[in-house]
Amino acid sequence: MTPDAHNSDDSDDQRRRLEREKSLEEQINSLKREDEVLYNILALDVWALAKTMDDFHPRFGLLS
Repeated sequence: MTPDAHNSDDSDDQRRRLEREKSLEEQINSLKREDEVLYNILALDVWALAKTMDDFHPRFGLLS
C-alpha cells in the first residue's frame, strides 16, 4: 500500500466518522425538540383538564 493510499483510507475513515457524529448529533437534537413538544402538549392537557373541572366544580384547583 502506498503512503498516499494509506492517507486516503485515513481521510475516508475520518470523513465517515464525522458523518456518523453529525448524524448522531442531529438525532439527539431531534429527540430534544420532540421531548420539548411532548412536554408542552402534556402541560396543555393538564391545564385543559383543570380548566374543565373548574367549570364543573368552581375552585377545583384550590381544593388540594
